[in-house]
Amino acid sequence: MKLAFFAALGNTVVVKDLDWSVSKFRRVVTLDGALFETSGTMSGGGSKPHGGKMGTSIQVASVSGEAVANAEKELSLMVEKLNSIRQRIAEEVRCYQASEKAIAILEIEQAKSQKEGICLTYSKLQRMVDYLHFYAYRHTNIYMKLLQPWTC
Repeated sequence: MKLAFFAALGNTVVVKDLDWSVSKFRRVVTLDGALFETSGTMSGGGSKPHGGKMGTSIQVASVSGEAVANAEKELSLMVEKLNSIRQRIAEEVRCYQASEKAIAILEIEQAKSQKEGICLTYSKLQRMVDYLHFYAYRHTNIYMKLLQPWTC
């Protein structure tokens, strides 16, 4: 029985709580059931979670003034570049919209020109038809006059 107990627990020390756990031992188990390995990993635990001591003393990273100045300068350059790109985009959008308006105006002008061309062609054809009617009527009258003396 002793061997089975030792095989299961090995060199494990049972302590009252987290404060009693010392890194001198290989494995430490609290009465709540939290198991601490020598590698620093923690497993198990009771119904009430306990926080470890990791991160309890947060150290503020020291940053030199030069690094801050360089970062601010880099940020300033990036902001300028972003603003420049935004202005260029706005300019390109305005150019595109102006082109769209110009295309619409040219399409309207083209339609008007085609209509005027059709109207002029119709007008010329109408004058030609009128002239041909007049010419045909005139020649018919001349022909009839020529035939009158010869008819009985």
